[in-house]
Amino acid sequence: MKNNSTFYLLGSDLFGLGVHKVDFLRWILDDEIVEVSAYVGTLNKKQANGQPVAVDYFSACILRSSQGVVGTLTAAWTFAGEEDWGSVFQCTEGTLKIYSDPEYSVIVIKKNGDIARYQPFERMVGEERHSRIVAMFVDCIEMNTDPPITGLDGLSSMRVVLACIESSRMGATVKL
Repeated sequence: MKNNSTFYLLGSDLFGLGVHKVDFLRWILDDEIVEVSAYVGTLNKKQANGQPVAVDYFSACILRSSQGVVGTLTAAWTFAGEEDWGSVFQCTEGTLKIYSDPEYSVIVIKKNGDIARYQPFERMVGEERHSRIVAMFVDCIEMNTDPPITGLDGLSSMRVVLACIESSRMGATVKL
């Protein structure tokens, strides 16, 4: 990893991975995160000289929303085997799996055992993803419309990430 990368300079996997998960949680819950407890650290990553890296590669966070929803968020660049880019939401009425299956991007498993599989959107990677994001941004400017995700949304999610890092540093729960 380059020492001048944003990830390295900011110092945590929460900035590279966790902030997107927080964004998604805030969107799917339609609620704000108001309290966090977290462990943020490095488990097993080492530099070429054998010294531990100076970047946090693993985060385990407990989040509570203003409506009382409690859940966990993990973000890690530490994989002992195959990487898993999916997200799993254990909910009161069942389980929601996103990108956990190679064929279906969304799987809903209801508590009664019923399973529904969806392919509502294709997974975009590399340049295709970036070009679509840029096109959406340009469309908002040209059509004078609000973007689907605003800067304030990003700021709210970043505040949650910063609270997680502070919680880990202090060894205590942080209220936002």
